[in-house]
This record gives sequence, C-alpha cells and structure tokens, in this order.
Amino acid sequence: MLRTITSILCLTFLSTAFNHPAVKMSAVANSAFVQVVITDKQIRPSFIRAVESEPLKLHIENRGKSIHNLVIPAFYIFTQNLRPGESVDVSFSPEKTGLFDYYSDKNSIPEPALKGKLQVVEK
Repeated sequence: MLRTITSILCLTFLSTAFNHPAVKMSAVANSAFVQVVITDKQIRPSFIRAVESEPLKLHIENRGKSIHNLVIPAFYIFTQNLRPGESVDVSFSPEKTGLFDYYSDKNSIPEPALKGKLQVVEK
C-alpha cells in the first residue's frame, strides 16, 4: 500500500513539474512521433532523438501569440508560417547521422530563444 501511494505521489510530482512552463523538456523520438510546441519564448522539446532511416513524424503546434514556423535546414524541412493556434504535421526519414539544429525563424533569421537540437543516431 505504501509503495502504491509513493508511486502515485512521484507520478503526480513529475507530471506537475514537467508541465510547468519553466521546465524545458526533451523527447526521445524512438516512438517515431513527437509533438513540438512553439510558444513566444521556447520550443518544446528542445532535444529530439531519432534513428537514421526510420520515419519520424513531428506534430508542430504554435501556442504563442506571434507567427512561428519550424525549420530543420539539414533535412530541407521548412514549414509554413503558423498563426497562433495553428498546427502542421511533418514526416521524414533522416538519412544522415549527427546533431542538427531546428528553430523558428523570422525573415530567414533564427529567433534566439526558439531553437533545439535533433540527434540522429545510427540504426
């Protein structure tokens, strides 16, 4: 009984902590699906891990008050500009390994706080 209560309390704490806006989250994209949330202050997750040659689907949602997009130049991914509340799905299979930038940009200039890293590992 005590173990169950402890587990519930831990899960409740973790759920609350990771939903707090000050916490930056990472995601491991081994599930091949990652929800990307863009606000006016950050992109979450700020780190995505994918596997070479395996399909990766990103659901990108703009929860900010300004227009944002998502750019992954190494894989020629450039979403349309998303107005507040809009979303788009992007699917691709990364064909090279390494650590790559992704970000939102305005007029082809990356927005300083709106960036992350995509790590593609060997299959």
